[in-house]
Amino acid sequence: MKNTLTAIFLSLVLFTSFTSCSTSDKQLLLSETPTLITAIVPPAVKVGIKKQPKMVPYLTDVALAIDTFALGQDLSPAALQTVIESAKIKELETPEALNIVNASLALYKAYYNTAVTNKVASVDNLVPILKALSAAITQGISK
Repeated sequence: MKNTLTAIFLSLVLFTSFTSCSTSDKQLLLSETPTLITAIVPPAVKVGIKKQPKMVPYLTDVALAIDTFALGQDLSPAALQTVIESAKIKELETPEALNIVNASLALYKAYYNTAVTNKVASVDNLVPILKALSAAITQGISK
């Protein structure tokens, strides 16, 4: 679990420093965030699964919940957290799985807060980030 936490922490530091940069280039924020998610989340998922293989169904449900959530109108981090907390397989909520989910939520929240600050927090700009998170979790499961 220590390796999972270290990888997630370093990823969050990288992502947060990227999204908190004062930049007027909103397109850079929009275009680079899915790439960062794709680089950060799958390895964390892979490390977590190596430690606790039984969490795969839980993470699969979380990815599906994120995809379904992306179809809605309230795409706030709080609403996403509520949806994820309703994932069905509670007994597979291992510490590693929760670390991955919490890191994914933190990544989305960092993007969301930056998007709100830059006035680009529209459904059109948030859905690709949610889809990237779901795909990254799924990619980490399948590796």
